Amino acid sequence: MKMETKHTKGKWRPVFNGNMFTVISEDKNICVDGETDLGENEANARLIAAAPDLLEALNKMCDAVLNNIQLRPDSKTMKEAVEAIKKATE
Repeated sequence: MKMETKHTKGKWRPVFNGNMFTVISEDKNICVDGETDLGENEANARLIAAAPDLLEALNKMCDAVLNNIQLRPDSKTMKEAVEAIKKATE
């Protein structure tokens, strides 16, 4: 169920500077915010930075379901999904 990727490619990562955050891919800014409190900014940055990984994991899980493939908890697909969720929330 892979869809055409239109977002900025590369690994996204959050960068914090005081109360501001920037999400970057290599040297390209994806998002900048400093409007809310530090805790909320940090949570937003982590979620935004994890978005490409979350999308990839969801695509793989949808493919498995559509192809009647049973996903075991220790499968590579499930492990990748758990890691993407951790990246977004920890």
